[in-house]
Amino acid sequence: MTLSRRYFLGGLAGVGLLSDRALAASRQDYPPVFETVRSQYTMLEPVLPLAPVTLADRMGKPKVLAPVPGRVMLVNIWATWCAACITEMPLLEKLHKELGDKITIAAVSTDRISQERVNDWLKTNKIRSLPVFLDPQGKAASSAPNSQAPLRADKMPTTYLITADGQIAGYISGAVDWLTPEGRRLLAYYGVK
Repeated sequence: MTLSRRYFLGGLAGVGLLSDRALAASRQDYPPVFETVRSQYTMLEPVLPLAPVTLADRMGKPKVLAPVPGRVMLVNIWATWCAACITEMPLLEKLHKELGDKITIAAVSTDRISQERVNDWLKTNKIRSLPVFLDPQGKAASSAPNSQAPLRADKMPTTYLITADGQIAGYISGAVDWLTPEGRRLLAYYGVK
């Protein structure tokens, strides 16, 4: 009886350890799900800082694309030839108008066309207040295999989420609406209230 009691108590202790591990695993801190029909928010590992890059603004003047300390940032990679960008850019414009005091948003055009043609596209699509950067050389975003650009531009559009401490946390491809409940939950997870 003593031997079986020992095995019984040992078994209970083992079950307790297993349940503690399962409970600890369920408490891991992951961002909430944010997905579309075609894509989902993907965390990057390891996270790397977004280094400042000098590009041009929509008027062609030099402007530095860099995280703002203490603020979450969305960097959207887009092009005028991208059909999904026609859907997403007005959504980013709306996000900028509604939450621009709480989050930094930058739309980086990878077009290799003239600044005037990019501006014509922006005007046609009523993108007026969204901060736009021009990156025809692929200094900030590129799909080239050996590129030194900090962001990949393999799919259009792609939006990168930069944490308040300047780390590239993750990305989502395709036209997404950050003002949906799911988008707002993800932004809140990273500190945008």
